[in-house]
Amino acid sequence: MRFRSTLFGIFLLAVSLPASGSTIDVEVRESPHGLMTAVVLLMGEIVPGDAREIRESLAAISEETWMDVDEVRFVLASPGGDLYESMSIGRTVRDMEATVVVPAPVSCDSACVMILAAGVHRHPDGAIRIHRPFYAERLEHDPSDSIRESLEDLKNYLVEMNVPSSLAELMYSTPPERMRRLNSEELQKFRLDQTDFVYQEEMDLAMAEALGISRFEYLGIKRELDDRCGQFSRTPDRLGLCVSRVIDEIDR
Repeated sequence: MRFRSTLFGIFLLAVSLPASGSTIDVEVRESPHGLMTAVVLLMGEIVPGDAREIRESLAAISEETWMDVDEVRFVLASPGGDLYESMSIGRTVRDMEATVVVPAPVSCDSACVMILAAGVHRHPDGAIRIHRPFYAERLEHDPSDSIRESLEDLKNYLVEMNVPSSLAELMYSTPPERMRRLNSEELQKFRLDQTDFVYQEEMDLAMAEALGISRFEYLGIKRELDDRCGQFSRTPDRLGLCVSRVIDEIDR
């Protein structure tokens, strides 16, 4: 099955999900560019135990299959859920240097946004919506300390993912009953629609060194290389061949 049809299937499945609980599926598929992609589908409410299930599902992929995997891609369609569980999933995403996709027309809401923030490549094609976390039941103690602590934890997590911590302030300023969809300017402001800039810097420096040119020389050809060879960023052999062809054409 092709990767594009997988995304369409996510939409069909997402609209029929139960109101609570998550559905997690991990498969290795071929992408439109011919890359072997480990796809993690996360749909529905994020609940405690999801991070462990994702890690165990990825660990169950055979070593032989992993040898053929070119990239890891998380595909999200979630109304949110447990904030701390989403941050745990996000750290798994970052450890694997995974791409995160929210396909249209589904959405990634509230805690789900923390997983999107963890991607080294972020593609928010669907709706990205935020609101303040809330308690499902009345607490026996004053919630003030817990709320302040969770806000601080969220800010620290976003900094860890190279996303402005001001996103946390906006979330906590948005009542749950007034969910806010981030517009294109806000997605850009919070870096949720782009490659992680620290990861990109590391890749650019490594590429310039591999080509034997200065960083300034590399910047002069980077846009053309990205346009023509970007789909091979996770496959060094094919990326190297593509880059060599482009540079040969530029030198002529």
